[in-house]
Amino acid sequence: MFWGINLKQGESYDFKGFNGRMLSLDNVCLSKDSENGKYYVTLTNKGKEFSLTVLQKDKSEAKSILTPFVIEDGMKLAVKGSG
Repeated sequence: MFWGINLKQGESYDFKGFNGRMLSLDNVCLSKDSENGKYYVTLTNKGKEFSLTVLQKDKSEAKSILTPFVIEDGMKLAVKGSG
C-alpha cells in the first residue's frame, strides 16, 4: 500500500489511528517551492527526537532512507530547519 504526506517546515504529523501498524519511510524530498536552507526530517517517540535525514535545496533535495518502524501512541514525524 502507498501512503504519503506533505509537511512544510515547522509542521508535524501525528500518527493517530495507526497504532501498532508497520510503516516503512522509504523516500523523502523537498517540494519545488522550498526555500534555501537545511530541512531536518525527524521522528519523535516517547519524548525522544531522532533525526532521520537532512535535505538541502540545490544540494540534496531527495533521499532514499528505508526506515521501517512500528507506530506507537504519540509518535510524530516532523520537518524542522532553517528553510
